[in-house]
Amino acid sequence: MKRSHSKTNPLCFALLSSAILCLAPTALAQNDDVSPLFAVDPIFRDGLQGFESLDGRGFSLKRSGNEMLFKFVDEQEVWALDSVPGPRGDEFLKNDIGRIFVRLTDLGGVILYDAENPQGRPVDPVQDPMPIGAPKVEDDLEQNLSIYLTVRLKSQTKVRFGDHADEERRWIQDAARTAAEGLVRSETEARALVSSVHVRTGPVPELELEKSGLLTVYVAPDIGYAGRPSTDRVVLFLKNGLAS
Repeated sequence: MKRSHSKTNPLCFALLSSAILCLAPTALAQNDDVSPLFAVDPIFRDGLQGFESLDGRGFSLKRSGNEMLFKFVDEQEVWALDSVPGPRGDEFLKNDIGRIFVRLTDLGGVILYDAENPQGRPVDPVQDPMPIGAPKVEDDLEQNLSIYLTVRLKSQTKVRFGDHADEERRWIQDAARTAAEGLVRSETEARALVSSVHVRTGPVPELELEKSGLLTVYVAPDIGYAGRPSTDRVVLFLKNGLAS
């Protein structure tokens, strides 16, 4: 029995090949229009962005290169954070004592670390972030902070920082407010080490404590919020003072 062998018509083959070639560019163009599986809006660019957790805890993040400003919506302090590279391409944002506030993942995720969730929790972007501007200048702040600390620490505590030009004054005042809040958050024994606070300019943000109880806070106004010690640093400094 003979097997029949079908022969391909040359004309049909040519027409089929032409059709495939004509369709190929269209298919490629369609593939180009499809976003990658993990495509996300980039979060590593400079500028201001806002985020919020599922329970409504919101914060703003303002970036310029590796320098970050962070502020909770419901808190006064603005935190100056440094960018530190982590594993798998992640990026960690830490304050001046190394505490992690935020992790930026290589897939575009944002993880917030706070007292309620020390292991971290994801947050989502918001459309209208709260702005982070320069601190405002207040009248009679020396007197107001002195009264505030005296009441909270239950001991006469004086704050002084003298007169400065407005642009420098705003950063001096911000450092004074931050130092005062750091004192209030400190342990009772650590608070007792301080009887007065003097805020002055210096080349770098620094803290000094004399045996007389004078706490000197050095501020570098030229570098903004990064130019003064944070409340965390004040608390840690006084805690270490107890041990020394």
